[in-house]
Amino acid sequence: MVYVRSHRQVVIKLWRQVRQVVTLCSIVLVYHFITYGRNKAIVRLNTDTNPYSTLPGHLTRKDARVKPLKAAGDSEFYRYTYRNIHKNLTEKGKVLSAPRWALRKHQMPLKYLESLNASNVHQFVFVMACTADHFNESMDALWTVQEHFPTHQVMYYDWGLDAWQVEMLKPLCGVTHIVFDISAYPATKVQSGRSKYQSAKIFCIMDALISNPGVFWIDASIRFINSSVFTVLYEEVIRNKGFAFFSHADHSSFAVTHHQMYEYLPTDLEFQKQLYQGATNAVLMYKTPKVFDNILWWWFLCSLNADCMSPILNLGCKFKGKDNRRTYAQCHRFDQSATNILAQNLYHHNDSYYNFEKQIKFHGGFDVQRDSSGLYTPKTCTIKIVRCTQRFKFLYYGSSCKHSLTNQNRPLFHA
Repeated sequence: MVYVRSHRQVVIKLWRQVRQVVTLCSIVLVYHFITYGRNKAIVRLNTDTNPYSTLPGHLTRKDARVKPLKAAGDSEFYRYTYRNIHKNLTEKGKVLSAPRWALRKHQMPLKYLESLNASNVHQFVFVMACTADHFNESMDALWTVQEHFPTHQVMYYDWGLDAWQVEMLKPLCGVTHIVFDISAYPATKVQSGRSKYQSAKIFCIMDALISNPGVFWIDASIRFINSSVFTVLYEEVIRNKGFAFFSHADHSSFAVTHHQMYEYLPTDLEFQKQLYQGATNAVLMYKTPKVFDNILWWWFLCSLNADCMSPILNLGCKFKGKDNRRTYAQCHRFDQSATNILAQNLYHHNDSYYNFEKQIKFHGGFDVQRDSSGLYTPKTCTIKIVRCTQRFKFLYYGSSCKHSLTNQNRPLFHA
């Protein structure tokens, strides 16, 4: 009897152990089933080539100190590095995130313009963006581009034009109308007014750089007067590898930049106090390795992160008397602050390498007018029908070919 009882106890004990093992295996299988898709994404990211890892300042998930699933499924992470040759110091900024959909949208990594020279320095497109309330002002700017740069195209980004304004753009010579919704970009969720649109400039610039070697950004307030003075500019941008401001404000960058931006884009604050801030109402830039890796890319990343681009939304500055350089004026200049930090860092705080106000603006190259004079009417081009099909009417506007849907029964007229 003792033997039978002992045998029964052993069997019961073994059965309990088997049940525990089965239960544990079931839990593991259920967990694996639930997380299979996520784990597969992580494995794929680790084993396949990540196209975004070649972009400047890329961080692994471990270095960025973020949850693996977030990095794998949603974003990539980057950190800006500033090398101060004057003090022999290296400083790193806070981590900047980039949604993978934004990297895909802008076709990162872009193909570089490997060499900027006399044969391709003229291969830039004018880029501007506008809301409905600045449309008339932008028409004056367009006319001056057509008048002084007749062989160059204009990419006009629509930030909320009215229907009649869009119709006015369609026949303009050399102008391409592009509807561009900025509301999906993460920083715009907390931005408003001018901060939202000033921060979004770089998104249009990066979009235009997908298919163009260079971009000449202009605000609606720019009025070109004499294009011949730009000849010396082309020589300068070839020399500095592709970046140019054309004017500066009457204050330093330090005076109008919130300190939080420096946490992401470190710099030498003493130099920021000494130099006048370059204006971003007109900027010429090319996607050379030097300019893209050190200015455009970080401008783009900063604009994706509200804490970097717009730590405050205040544009109204409070300067203390005549001190417009060394004391912070309780305001922020968004894209203008970011680009000045990056350009100063790249060119070792010598703005004669990249700000050509003396050569261009002082010699009558352009002017700034913040309203419409009503004196200019942009040129329209004769519309010629190139080819018709049952569904499409192909039209030729100046030097660019476009198409538009048309009613099959609608009569087609030759211009």
